[in-house]
Amino acid sequence: MGFSVHPTQITLQQLFFIDFCGAAISTLLHFLLLAPFDHLFGLPAEVVYLLGSMAFLFCCFSGYQYLHRWRYSSNGDTLASFLRDRDAGSESSTSAIKVISVLNFGYCLVSIGFLTYYFARITSLGWAYFLGEILIVSALAYIEFKAARVHSSNRLK
Repeated sequence: MGFSVHPTQITLQQLFFIDFCGAAISTLLHFLLLAPFDHLFGLPAEVVYLLGSMAFLFCCFSGYQYLHRWRYSSNGDTLASFLRDRDAGSESSTSAIKVISVLNFGYCLVSIGFLTYYFARITSLGWAYFLGEILIVSALAYIEFKAARVHSSNRLK
């Protein structure tokens, strides 16, 4: 039995929240663990700080989108009712989730580029962390992109 998420089973607001949390965790890990202990992971601290800064910007974008949609949602008086909202989302929500999806894929490509460039320096721990992060972020970006397409087509009906 495998794990799967169908794009119609998740709201755009939930995706913004998931992306916000993931980017926040990634930012903290990059700045508080990976950069100070770069010798354990093999990627130079300046590269780790660059990736952490990208994650921070994505965190800000997703956090803004999440909070903005919660504030202006029709039944967003509580967090629970907001997360249950199955509204297809506005055109701007769909565009914003596409933007963060592309940014997440771009982050993965930049990470792969750095891993390739510093291939000989990366430790086993570094490979485990960065490949795991790339897998998680690319899976999230794929789900975001598919959800944007589904919500966009639902809005047109």
